[in-house]
Amino acid sequence: MTDRLLPPSLRGYALAVVAACASLTLVLGAHYANTTAPGRIDRNLDLRIRARLADHHVLLEHLVRLGDPATILAWSVLLAVVCLLFQRYRGAVLCFIAPIIAGTTTSYLLKPLVDRQLSGGLAFPSGHTTGSFAVAICAAILLMEFSELHIGVRVILALIGISLAAGVAAAVVGLGYHYTTDTIGGFCVALGVVVGLAVFIDLVAERRVSDRRAL
Repeated sequence: MTDRLLPPSLRGYALAVVAACASLTLVLGAHYANTTAPGRIDRNLDLRIRARLADHHVLLEHLVRLGDPATILAWSVLLAVVCLLFQRYRGAVLCFIAPIIAGTTTSYLLKPLVDRQLSGGLAFPSGHTTGSFAVAICAAILLMEFSELHIGVRVILALIGISLAAGVAAAVVGLGYHYTTDTIGGFCVALGVVVGLAVFIDLVAERRVSDRRAL
């Protein structure tokens, strides 16, 4: 097991993912800026999601709580502590700061800037979706290099985390708290921020190691 977050061979692809996420977020944000009504994607999907999940209100409420800021912070701290126990210092930094930066970007930058309204509140992007996917993606990145676990176990754990985050996204739509496109925006913010920070942390750490060797 190494302290590296992403293999160097994947950094080009990672940066392409960051660019794609930023572009899609900007396109959606510009399209739905200062609006109060669902768009075409929302009209096609929101009613279907709500109809499918109409009989599972209690489950949806529990899923939404997984995306609450306090819950996201608790998971971030827990993952960071686990990383420290395994001496994965880059992972600890990623897990602690990435969900905070992603959530702050969503709540304090993009939501006021886009100003999309739903039931009197700012809707785009979904903060619960951003937070839950940020934690899940952090965990998935850590599991990529966690060689002490069998690859099958790592894949299962990563899929569980991503599935729970997807459940949070479905829940906020199912309960009428967000449009589907809000959750797409939240996912893009989470993915772009986490992957971008993973590349940045690796590069900074490697630069510091290189500088120390040069002394």
